[in-house]
Amino acid sequence: MCLVVYLAASKPLPELPWNPAEPAFHVQSRDDGAARVRGQMTLPHVYYVGSHEGCGCGFDQENGNPGHPEELAATRASLDALARYLRAAVLSHDRLELYTCWDGDEELPVEHRLRVQVGSFAPDMTWFPERAHVTIVRDAAA
Repeated sequence: MCLVVYLAASKPLPELPWNPAEPAFHVQSRDDGAARVRGQMTLPHVYYVGSHEGCGCGFDQENGNPGHPEELAATRASLDALARYLRAAVLSHDRLELYTCWDGDEELPVEHRLRVQVGSFAPDMTWFPERAHVTIVRDAAA
């Protein structure tokens, strides 16, 4: 079973296609899971967000095998790409929403509601718990 991650925005976001020949971070509109997860989101444009593993599992460093440092490096690269994407996207949006759950659990009730600044997304971050609805906002002015 895979972790899936969805991102919602008030306006369309750029899509980055999945390329199985060069697995990496990707963002795409998908009707299968996106239709089921819409009840968790308040924003209309919903996207599937995946890591180098194709799903959301590659965003969680705790899933990596410590005996394979290349797995940790790939996870950090996926998290870094996600962070850059979110930083760019939040500039033209008041907020974004992210929902993470196990594949097939998209319609189950939200268990965690979090509000985070976009700067908290980083290659060394701890990933969110399952069934977490995360509101992403711009960083507070320093």
